[in-house]
Amino acid sequence: MEARVAELEAWRASLRNPLSPVHQAAPPQRPAVDDDSVEPEVSEASGFDLALVGRTLIVLGGAFMLRAASDSGAVPIVAGVALGLAYAAAFALFAMREQVSRVSASFHGYASLLVAFPLIWEATKKFGIFGPWSAALALAGISALIVALSWRRRLNGVAWGLNLFALALAPLMMLFTVAAAPFIVYLLALGITTLWMGYELDWHLLRWPVALELDVAMFAVAFLVATNRNGTMTPAAAIGLGFGVFAVYLVAFALRTVARQRDIVPFEIVQAIGAYLACLGAAVWVARSRDIGGTPLALATLAFAVGCYALSFAFLSRRSSTINFSFYSTLALVLTLTAGSLLVHGVASSALWSLLAVAACWAAARYLKTSLAFHAGVFIVAGFVASDLLTLGLRTLFLPPPSPWPSGSGASLLVMVACLYVAWLRPIEHEGSYEPWSWAKLILLVEGGWAVATVAMLGIGLLVSTAAGEDAGSIAVVRTALLSLLTIGAAWASRYERFSPGRWVASGMIVVLIMKLIWDDFRNGRASTLFISLAIVGIALIVAPRLGRKASVPGGAEF
Repeated sequence: MEARVAELEAWRASLRNPLSPVHQAAPPQRPAVDDDSVEPEVSEASGFDLALVGRTLIVLGGAFMLRAASDSGAVPIVAGVALGLAYAAAFALFAMREQVSRVSASFHGYASLLVAFPLIWEATKKFGIFGPWSAALALAGISALIVALSWRRRLNGVAWGLNLFALALAPLMMLFTVAAAPFIVYLLALGITTLWMGYELDWHLLRWPVALELDVAMFAVAFLVATNRNGTMTPAAAIGLGFGVFAVYLVAFALRTVARQRDIVPFEIVQAIGAYLACLGAAVWVARSRDIGGTPLALATLAFAVGCYALSFAFLSRRSSTINFSFYSTLALVLTLTAGSLLVHGVASSALWSLLAVAACWAAARYLKTSLAFHAGVFIVAGFVASDLLTLGLRTLFLPPPSPWPSGSGASLLVMVACLYVAWLRPIEHEGSYEPWSWAKLILLVEGGWAVATVAMLGIGLLVSTAAGEDAGSIAVVRTALLSLLTIGAAWASRYERFSPGRWVASGMIVVLIMKLIWDDFRNGRASTLFISLAIVGIALIVAPRLGRKASVPGGAEF
């Protein structure tokens, strides 16, 4: 031993002094190491050790010993269950110590899972010790310990084991106890935990299966409540639960993206859509089907919509990425539509959508955000639906003449005025190009033309139907003349920067005119009315292209 130590000391000295005679004479051999000392290192690297497997089996044997003591009456059932849970928790706590290797800690974590989760299931199903909420609380307690162990020791495999146990046991508990709320709350807590594990530890896949099962479970519960097939949960509880799941996820996303100034990731986009459809959408479904809680749900949704719009503009002021602004503003748009459909109806609904369209158009011009111009277009479509302007346009412009001829309403005029205002949106340059603005403006011009044509045809058609006795040929001529005027007007307006996409509207209207001539005029017209219709369409085909060639382009850019 002394000789060996001397050799090692000489070798270390030679490393410090390259000119050492020992170093020049011969390279030192690697110190011999006892074979037994290699085994722990090899087992640590491989992640598998029969000794650890044997120890885990002994741990499971201890759990069965407690079970046998409880079955024999030596230990009361309640005390046996408590001792079993404490036994499982003890191994998770023991594994948190730094002195325990990571592989050994992993086996301790698996042992805790194998003892605790089946015990909770049996204590609920067989012994009736746990009710729904106490069972969910027991699951949450042992899950918290396993999460702490996984997080502290960076044991991704143990975290996946917890996921698999939880995802398998939670639906079984729902079916057996016929109580979904406790276990949906448990899955929500697990979902948020795995979400932050992805943020902090880069364990990104953990959060996907939990979020999927939570969305599916919430939708299934809402279906049972909406169809009156679940008597254990009230409609108000289902509405609150669905909105709560959506709200908790949304707040978690906001904390990361706003407080930490991070970009939205694909999971957040997918889960926002999934939670909206399966959770908030389910809550709306229950509210409509059971006619309860619509107003509180609408107000809460509207508050979140305002918050999302505020977040989107906060990103503007902080010069954050465009994807965050698009995400929160789009989510705000969807939430606003959802809240508005629950909160107002009739003329009030038309007034709301018209006002929001004007506000979105003003904000688009003020902050130079083309996406807000698209929002204005969506609000106008909602106004069309609320004021019945969409179906009225189809009936008066293209379908067989209605009898009696419909009359316009104040809601239709209000939406038409909003359309004319949003069509006045000034050009918006986006990253050196006007193309996004051009597409948004094209939508707004089409909507404005639809509103003007519908309102005009409601008045003119009423006069023609009164004078001509609902003659289909005469009404076809009036329709053709009105659409031709709009075609020429769109081509003429394209000479101005604000209406430059009007040339595309004119090109599309020419196609509509020809199809309308074949579909309506030739089917319902006479020789005299066909002569007028053909002449009108011919003039439009000559004049509109010539005016379109003089179309203006904003800022001299090319579309």
